[in-house]
Amino acid sequence: MTCRPGGNSDFFLPARKNFLLAQLNSARCTCVRRFGFLDAVKRRVALDIETKVQREFSARFEELEKRLARIQTTTPTAEEVSELARERNQLVSERDKTLSAELLRNGKTLPEDELLNLKPESMKLKAGGIAKGNAAREAGLRTEEVNRILREEPPRRTVTGSFRSH
Repeated sequence: MTCRPGGNSDFFLPARKNFLLAQLNSARCTCVRRFGFLDAVKRRVALDIETKVQREFSARFEELEKRLARIQTTTPTAEEVSELARERNQLVSERDKTLSAELLRNGKTLPEDELLNLKPESMKLKAGGIAKGNAAREAGLRTEEVNRILREEPPRRTVTGSFRSH
């Protein structure tokens, strides 16, 4: 396949690159927590609380983003970059503590690792225990369980809009 003028290399790829750079350089994460440990009704309440807390911190994050944009137009010193990173980390920590307190006030507690551990974790599926040694049944149950988990994922943002995971 060759790229013609006006094709992917002139429009889609530069837009994708710009979007990715903006996401990576953003002072705040636009990710939405899944609250997978809550049932559907409690999850909706938790997401609403998170939205409220995000709005409370919005102006402070916007100011930080403006400062970041300002220093990126010059050659920032290591101290300037370090100071902004420290401020960003403090603001994220304060926002997360506020979210945790608001959830607790509404009778929802977060597992400690939800806010502190951002590393991937292995999932323990129930298919093996249910299938009791029947490999074909286990494969089918495992597929159903993984598909159910994927359907619960929030929509992902892309350059051209959003899409649901498979």
